Amino acid sequence: MEFLPDYKNEWPADTWWRLPPELIRHFLGVLGFEQQRIIFHHQKFKGKRSPLFTIVAHRVKGSALHPRLQKDILQSRSAHRVSPGAFLSESGSQLP
Repeated sequence: MEFLPDYKNEWPADTWWRLPPELIRHFLGVLGFEQQRIIFHHQKFKGKRSPLFTIVAHRVKGSALHPRLQKDILQSRSAHRVSPGAFLSESGSQLP
């Protein structure tokens, strides 16, 4: 992931982030979308051919989180005595 704007030369004006396809595939995998297909293509932008990609993904498992992450979250809530759906203050204490 790369942050693109440069305050020195005000470029690029139309893009903030460069997100390579491998990074997007990784994000999707973490969310449970393990079946993935990537399609590379070109589109015209400002009269020039620009390389683009499209990722089509399907969730194979029922949960958006890896089972180990679910376990870690539940253990963390238990350790902090936070009930699911509870709101926490910035200091980490549970709000009423």
